[in-house]
Amino acid sequence: TDGSRYPMPEITCKAGVNDVATCTARYGDHAAIPLTFKKIGA
Repeated sequence: TDGSRYPMPEITCKAGVNDVATCTARYGDHAAIPLTFKKIGA
């Protein structure tokens, strides 16, 4: 790696359908970025 460091976003999730969480990542006052997490194991 080049040694760069990046801040972690604030992630907010809510339950979705079929074991899929609907999430949003936000870096401070910047625009929110949609994320999707899907359960793949038990």
